[in-house]
Amino acid sequence: MQNHQTKRFLVFFFLLLLWSQAGCENLFNNENKVEALSATIQDDAFIIKNNLPFDVYFFAVDLETSYVIDWIPVESEENRVMAGRVRTFSTDMIIGFESGKTAIATFWNGSEYWNTLEIDQNPEL
Repeated sequence: MQNHQTKRFLVFFFLLLLWSQAGCENLFNNENKVEALSATIQDDAFIIKNNLPFDVYFFAVDLETSYVIDWIPVESEENRVMAGRVRTFSTDMIIGFESGKTAIATFWNGSEYWNTLEIDQNPEL
């Protein structure tokens, strides 16, 4: 039981750290997604639009699951979205995903850029 509580605390601490680095207004803020990044689900597709001038990597997870797992940033072609591109994935790329439940995507580029967005499951067309 103690180990489970420790893991939850570490995940919470890590998310808090990301939040403080990204700035309070950037965490879960999709209002500027057209200018920078967006993460949406349409049907069974997980769509990431990267309008930044650099490539980003991502990790996507159900919000509740994010509290109980440990993860480290991994940079591979599988989770890379090139600058100025749109990339479509299966929703299987979102760990613990269930339709209707809140999911988040964390984006990074080396140590220079970090941002976490809530994945929009009801995008306006």
